[in-house]
Amino acid sequence: MNFYKCIATASIIFVSINTSNAQNFQSCESKQQEIESKLKIAIQHNNTYKINGLKKALKENQIHCNNVTLKQKTDTKIKEKEIKIQKLKSEIQLEQKSGNLNKIKKKERKIKALENEIKTLKSQ
Repeated sequence: MNFYKCIATASIIFVSINTSNAQNFQSCESKQQEIESKLKIAIQHNNTYKINGLKKALKENQIHCNNVTLKQKTDTKIKEKEIKIQKLKSEIQLEQKSGNLNKIKKKERKIKALENEIKTLKSQ
């Protein structure tokens, strides 16, 4: 039973981390600001490797980032998650026939997590 609680807790943490990361990168400008703030922190801590990596990321963002492309990527992620939800719903129907309640509950939790991720992506 403790094993399942650990799995559930880890899933919630994973979803919340992904959700918070998704909220930080709503556009190219906000992505650039996020990189710049991380760069300032790295400079304060004199972390050369992090500084070099963030400078490269900032340059790549300035060259390649496009709000239209970001929107397309977001739409693609939403569609992928919706497909996963449909797959899980069909798996739940199969599990209902076999009567395995644990698997049904697990898949329902996954569906709720995916729906929350979709909500977050749509709010961007």
